[in-house]
Amino acid sequence: MVTGHTGFKGTWLTLWLSILKAEVLGYSIDIPTTPSMFELCETGNVCDSVIGDVRDLEHFSRVANGYKPDVIFHLAAQPIVRESISEPLKTFSVNAIGTASVIEYVRHSRRPIVLVLVTSDKVYQNQDWHWGYREIDELSRQDPYSASKAMAETVIQSYLYTFPDAEFTDRLATGRAGNVIGGGDFALNRIIPDVYRAISDGQALHIRNPNSTRPWQHVLEPLSGYLSLAGNLLGEVSGVAGEAFNFGPHSESAVSVHELLRVLGHSFPDNWPQVLVKEDLTTSEAQLLQLDWTKANLVLGWEPILSLGEALDWTAVWYKNRLEAERGIPQEQTLAEVTLTQIAQFMERLETRK
Repeated sequence: MVTGHTGFKGTWLTLWLSILKAEVLGYSIDIPTTPSMFELCETGNVCDSVIGDVRDLEHFSRVANGYKPDVIFHLAAQPIVRESISEPLKTFSVNAIGTASVIEYVRHSRRPIVLVLVTSDKVYQNQDWHWGYREIDELSRQDPYSASKAMAETVIQSYLYTFPDAEFTDRLATGRAGNVIGGGDFALNRIIPDVYRAISDGQALHIRNPNSTRPWQHVLEPLSGYLSLAGNLLGEVSGVAGEAFNFGPHSESAVSVHELLRVLGHSFPDNWPQVLVKEDLTTSEAQLLQLDWTKANLVLGWEPILSLGEALDWTAVWYKNRLEAERGIPQEQTLAEVTLTQIAQFMERLETRK
């Protein structure tokens, strides 16, 4: 079962699970963007799909009980920092109460269910450090999005502390990642989707913080971490249950927005938009953010696969296909085929690493 399956990460995960021959039930409140990767890739053909709000415990429980999932990946969230500022109450409710609702279902379930809870790299109280944040570092109390994800982490720890001997605590873990890139993201106020829209509309690209440094990584990287968590929990590997894990890129992938755009621009030489800096003084976003993924490496054997250049190349291939299709240029592969091909290539890289 994947909550938030119609979103960017949820669609990629659902398609990856389909390759793994998993039977997937998706549970989401809506289709979050127009256009939508979920719809463009016809993802509804590879999963059962239910519209519902994770905060509605009665409905969620009824659906889950009918499906009887072995694993739940909880990705449903309000994921946009700027939207959290305009709608803080919704953000707190979806991200914190929604997490509590899913845990509450698993706690009362009579079946053993592995639960992988996804939060964010923004859970950390940002100090603009030049080194990566570790899982033991202070949680955020900053913007509503960051605080809501920290609240979700506090909810998780509260359940673990309150019910230490309950069986569900042996099958639960948290994944933290952020600033993912890849084809199919159409959310507002994210740099790669903004590039796509600028090219598609023939407009200038407006950026807020060109010097902000982020741990950019392809979406398949953290998804491989979430799948690793599920596998280790199913195998009852020690040191995983009840723990939080960072899934971040290599340190050289933590670059500024300006540098990210410079590298990505090589993939769109003929129609790269004019870039204009339009600072937003109404929001306070950290300038530096990096993750330390040592724990994931030591406990799970996880490490990132793609370089930043490769991640951007794969991302560009996806959006080029979409842009050319918009202009009526015939494509050798559908967007679903492009996505599945990249997942297969990533899986090959994982096998080679082993």
